[in-house]
Amino acid sequence: MSTLPTKTVTETKAVPYQPRIVGYGHPGYCVPFVFGPPDDFGHPLAEEKRKLGLPPWATAWSEAQVHHFEIEGERRDVVQTCERYVKLLEKLVSDLDRSGLLPLSPSPS
Repeated sequence: MSTLPTKTVTETKAVPYQPRIVGYGHPGYCVPFVFGPPDDFGHPLAEEKRKLGLPPWATAWSEAQVHHFEIEGERRDVVQTCERYVKLLEKLVSDLDRSGLLPLSPSPS
């Protein structure tokens, strides 16, 4: 773990809405609808979708907040960093238990 100052960074990310397609009959009949020419050429939302990093097929989207730690100028995912920290703590406790350095606690009567 770093002892350097750490900053939490929150950014908003566009997430495409993907409706769940329920099939009826042959799978060939379960085709999602695509509106407009390929890649939305000339469509007013095309540039906006490109800026948001959305795929051309996205017709609806929502926003989600993504959190990062910024350590030494490098962004690191909060969930992965915390998972790593918890694993290190679990290993520390396990190693301490196996070391015999702690006195045995009396058993409950």
